[in-house]
Amino acid sequence: MIITIGRQFGSGGKEIGEKVAQRLGYAFYDKEILTMAAEENGFSPSAMQHYDEKPTGSLIYSLYMTGAATGDSLPLNQQLAFAQFNVIRKVAQADNCVIMGRCADYVLREKKNLLTVFLHAPADYRAEKVMAEQSIDSRTLAEKSVKKHDKARADYYNFFTHKKWGDSSSYMLSIDVSTLPADVIADAIAHFAQLLQDN
Repeated sequence: MIITIGRQFGSGGKEIGEKVAQRLGYAFYDKEILTMAAEENGFSPSAMQHYDEKPTGSLIYSLYMTGAATGDSLPLNQQLAFAQFNVIRKVAQADNCVIMGRCADYVLREKKNLLTVFLHAPADYRAEKVMAEQSIDSRTLAEKSVKKHDKARADYYNFFTHKKWGDSSSYMLSIDVSTLPADVIADAIAHFAQLLQDN
């Protein structure tokens, strides 16, 4: 079973994803995907971090997708994205796991035993969470950070998948994390995964 978790910024997605993985005894992948992609492709880890989930529209990308251009012709951020997608396929093939973001639901869309999840919450809830977790005193700055990161994730997802990030029809489960504690949400996701596996 593979569980992919998309998440709005400030939703506590990583914490919930780690809890799901712990409950099920699954491997957990978030930033680890970046490290593995960098090691396998000779990219700088700092470049992977800088371009993580940041798209750039490109005619060359369109040519690449139709086979008219090579991978080396792509802008660096797109080469890095495809390197991550290859790692996602490899780890999904190797073992049961939870994978955070990075279009994993789309990359693995043909895979059986796949549970796709999207975590969201009202903007004010997420701004408060960001203020607490990152020690930001200004609510305005926290709100700007939430909007900035959400836009980057949406642009990245929409660009590479040609779908709409956060659209409930793209996921099996869409959960408002402000409604229940993280432990309860993790329990619910883990239980749903087990039900899928058993049926």
